[in-house]
Amino acid sequence: MEVVDMLPAEEQRSVWDETERNFWLRFDDENDASHGETQQMYRIRASKTRAELDALMMKQSQLTERQERLLKELTQVEAELARVVEACDDKATKLNILEQEYRQSEHERLEQRAQIAKSMERFFRIKRGEDPDALSERDRDHLREVLRNSMRSRRVGHEGHEAARAEALEQANEAARTTRVLTPVRVSSAAQRSSNNVLVNIVDADGHVIGPVERTDPWNQWVEFIQGLPIKRHVKIRRGRKFTSDHLGTIYDRSEAKGVRWLACMIQATGEIQQRRCHSCDKNQGAFDDCIVLGGPLFQKCGNCEWNRQGCHMPSTPKSANREFGNEQMQPRDAGKESEQLVYRMPPASQSHPHPSREPRTSGRLNGNPIVPEPTQMPTPKESRDRPFSNPNHVASNGFTPANFRSRPPSRDIPTPSVQSVENSPQPAKQRLSSSDEITRSNLILRHDGTVYTFPECVQGVPLVKIDENHPYWDPRWPPVRSIIEPQLELWREKFVESVEKKAKGEGGSARFQNGRQVNRGIKILEFLRDGEISPYQLLSKQYTHTGKGTITAYDTLFRMCETLGELAKYQLDISPVEWLRHRLHEIIAEKGPNFNYSKIMHDFYHDPKLATLRSKNGYKSIGRPSGYKAGQTAGNGNNSTPQGGMRKRKSMHSQTDTPRATPPSSHSPSLAQEDYNRSPLASNAAPYSTDGPFEGSMQKRLKPLSPVSTHPNDEFYTDGISDTDSWSGASIQTLDWRIYQVKTRLFTSSTKVTQYWHWKEEKRIFEHQVLKDTNPASWGILRSPIDFNIALDDIVQVDWNIDALQVHFVIRQFGSRLAKQDKKPIGDVMAAFKRETTMRRFLSYCRQRRLKLVKVTADEIEQRWGNMQSEKLPNTDEEASPAFRE
Repeated sequence: MEVVDMLPAEEQRSVWDETERNFWLRFDDENDASHGETQQMYRIRASKTRAELDALMMKQSQLTERQERLLKELTQVEAELARVVEACDDKATKLNILEQEYRQSEHERLEQRAQIAKSMERFFRIKRGEDPDALSERDRDHLREVLRNSMRSRRVGHEGHEAARAEALEQANEAARTTRVLTPVRVSSAAQRSSNNVLVNIVDADGHVIGPVERTDPWNQWVEFIQGLPIKRHVKIRRGRKFTSDHLGTIYDRSEAKGVRWLACMIQATGEIQQRRCHSCDKNQGAFDDCIVLGGPLFQKCGNCEWNRQGCHMPSTPKSANREFGNEQMQPRDAGKESEQLVYRMPPASQSHPHPSREPRTSGRLNGNPIVPEPTQMPTPKESRDRPFSNPNHVASNGFTPANFRSRPPSRDIPTPSVQSVENSPQPAKQRLSSSDEITRSNLILRHDGTVYTFPECVQGVPLVKIDENHPYWDPRWPPVRSIIEPQLELWREKFVESVEKKAKGEGGSARFQNGRQVNRGIKILEFLRDGEISPYQLLSKQYTHTGKGTITAYDTLFRMCETLGELAKYQLDISPVEWLRHRLHEIIAEKGPNFNYSKIMHDFYHDPKLATLRSKNGYKSIGRPSGYKAGQTAGNGNNSTPQGGMRKRKSMHSQTDTPRATPPSSHSPSLAQEDYNRSPLASNAAPYSTDGPFEGSMQKRLKPLSPVSTHPNDEFYTDGISDTDSWSGASIQTLDWRIYQVKTRLFTSSTKVTQYWHWKEEKRIFEHQVLKDTNPASWGILRSPIDFNIALDDIVQVDWNIDALQVHFVIRQFGSRLAKQDKKPIGDVMAAFKRETTMRRFLSYCRQRRLKLVKVTADEIEQRWGNMQSEKLPNTDEEASPAFRE
């Protein structure tokens, strides 16, 4: 038995109490000493590692800046090299043309000289009484002999032979002049024989002849038919288009079966000028000045659309005229009978022009008629093209306007805005669809031959199968996309890890959201490169596929493309997502022409009207506003729009929507909304929102005398006025009440079918979340624990916001004062979406008044955060409540 056991019970308890107290004191001292040593060691090692990390980050930053600078210089060098190469090609072509022209002129000069010399030798032999057909060579000795004899004879009989010499000299000069006149005649006679092959001349906008369109072999039905038609006019190139003899030589190319360029020129020469221009001609997207259609089953396109190998979409034309034209065109032509087809009938020669005529040019005539340069005008969609023909004596034939009638008024002479070569002529859509029309297999314009796409121009030559570095279509100058993306993804991963570590140390780290988003984007791009249907290099043809910064291989551009194709895959389409996207890009190219910028289009493609319509049709909601939308902008015209700063009542529409942007302003009264929202589920007696359960007492909204500081009209948080009642319930509200659409935490997401506000509680220094409990009379309550959407002012580190997205993100201290009852962990960050822009501006103004740190972020970034914060959504009605909520 121990000594302690022999002591009385009271003394034993005292001994053990003292022993226990001594033990804990010694234990705490040892523990504190050990903790101090460990903490000191951690600080030393962490400080050393942090210093090394800072040095590496600085070096990384320097190398990144150097890389960007070198890439920029490389891009500039490549652009300069391309310009120099192009200039060299132009100069080489010009030098070659000059050399050919010089050789031709020298050849013609020598031929003419030889002809004159031969004629003069024959002339002098005849005068001397010699045989004119005898062979003769004039050399220097003979010339000296002639000169000596002539000088001798001049000295001997100067006076007697003066008149004879004068007469002989006159006859020689006359013979030389006759020879010079006859020589071009012989050349022109040869040219005349070749001129039988010349059908029509191509002239520029001022009437200068560029070159002839010659007859060719009738190698197909189109060429055979059109060569027999009468020529009505010269082929006129529109002002501002580059068209030289080099381009003229390409019209005879037979690489494709139809010979569209030669046919296009002949259509311009034989067809009828249209009073209403087609879509392509209306946008000056062709090579020719006028919109001319020949008509019939063989020639249903205008010359410009035939040149561009695209569909020609004209205003509606009477079908009877086309039918009659087609029947007449298909009739056989008798050899000895002149055709009486009205569509080929020439208009009256005396027809007056609707514009002042200029002095005709004497050079370049067609059928004896001088070429009259006509003023050109760039048409606009607002101009009316339905003006009747001015000559009452003229009868239009079969729906076609006269050949010499201009469809555009000559009031202005405006040159084409841009100068492009004919080879680079834009090829717009086969049919321009309105933004409300759907893209389906029935109207898909993509055409292929089983191996590559043949139409439209933006995908012409692109293989159907997925390409890689070993495919013949692959350009050796293209770098592998994976080699571009992987280094950038690795860099974003390092930044993300760094931002997470800073966040854990309480050193900020708000950039981790952006870095994490970029990491996710890179992963998605690599997944697309591995599993995607195509390579990014074959979305469009090589004409639109460029590499480098801000091009099709840019990090953000590639992600937007992958995101769009992934989104299209979710929708109900009868074509593949790639086909849908190609068709839509073709329409945008046709609309924008040379101003098409793939990177910019793809960056804003989420808000494309047709994609948004397809998204809505499939039950998805669009987030954010379209690119370019300004705060305060209203729909409709300016006359009917309401100023942003005007006093407006808050209106709500109690309907279930995914985002606050998708909720349209309500135009009905609260009584009408009552039919759908008769009573708030929070006021029901059923779980989870029972009268005595979910609310900590029923309370009336208390009015606070404190008001936010007034802001200047130029301030971004300026609001002109607010309403003092809730638009649905009629309850009184004050300046420290803010209507919100939805709140999110890591645990719960509020319903969107309740009327909810944040109310400032000064005594508690919190933004208290309150919901409308009843309407008659209006009463408010707070949700039952553990649901907690309140925000303590002292826990807020910063407030990230974006007005366009109507969302705010409260970054809460890592060890906040309020813990969740479920897991005893801090509640964490809170995000909220507002219904109205003015409410959000008032709220941010008050946060600034409270000295909170406000950080403006992009709409994409905050919407990404909103999507990433997934939590349990509170039920909309009592019937939807789960058993867990009812407990």
